[in-house]
Amino acid sequence: MPNPSLQRTALPPAELTRYASPIVDSKLPITEALQAHAENLRLACVFRVLARGHDLHNAFSKIVAGKPAAAFGPSLHLLQNKEKLVHSVDQLYLAIVRTAVTESFELTRDYCRKTKQTKSLKSQQWFTVIRLIRNALNHNFHFDFSPSDLKELPATWGAIVIEAKLGGTELTQAILPPEAAIDWLAELDAFVSHTLE
Repeated sequence: MPNPSLQRTALPPAELTRYASPIVDSKLPITEALQAHAENLRLACVFRVLARGHDLHNAFSKIVAGKPAAAFGPSLHLLQNKEKLVHSVDQLYLAIVRTAVTESFELTRDYCRKTKQTKSLKSQQWFTVIRLIRNALNHNFHFDFSPSDLKELPATWGAIVIEAKLGGTELTQAILPPEAAIDWLAELDAFVSHTLE
């Protein structure tokens, strides 16, 4: 017999439309997504520190003691291998950064297109820098500038400088440190909340 807690619940038509629509009709889903992405990035940063400095295997073993080995055995094994754990947590962090920057940028861009506020979006100091970082995140973490991109370089936002010489190079945390990604999400949230109509 299927577990009732795992069965799908039918969403009302208004909710189905909200999740099916590729373009957001109001600012609320954007600000909610921005806040969730910022929290995810903060948690990923915490995990990166914990993976490098604490005995997570011992702590997790105590929490899951008596639970089925099939469910938690692989996790316990991963937590024992510090080198593999650090690598896995770093990969998780990169996936979260990619999702946070890409989705946040695209939700905002789509909303601005729909509401005819693209000019306001493109006038933000961070726009070109984050657009190029978003592109790099989605092209195997490497900068690949088009001829039109090169015309906009160098582009600067805060301490981040994107120059033509970065073409073909890897996007690293030296270019986009965790705190810069979180700061950008906060700026984007303020832009969406207070500047956009």
